[in-house]
Amino acid sequence: MKTKRWKPEKFEYKGDGWELEIKYNANISYKVGNLFTLGLEARGGESGHYIGHVISHGTGKAWVAFGSAIAVTDIKNNKPQLILRMIMGINL
Repeated sequence: MKTKRWKPEKFEYKGDGWELEIKYNANISYKVGNLFTLGLEARGGESGHYIGHVISHGTGKAWVAFGSAIAVTDIKNNKPQLILRMIMGINL
């Protein structure tokens, strides 16, 4: 098992000045075979908190990951209750 990604903060400029939004993203995964990995992800911030699964396929050279996350708290700022995402990566 291994832990991935840390994305701590986001800076935005809105009309009167800068705004800081702190977010977290934690993932734990288990490698099933040479090309297949299953994982569980928790993510969130001031707008709400999500938890869901991640499935990835590939090697260190090229990979694709698909995940979904459902809200586990009240959601603010018109954020969705369910998040679906797919990430593709190529190691250059």
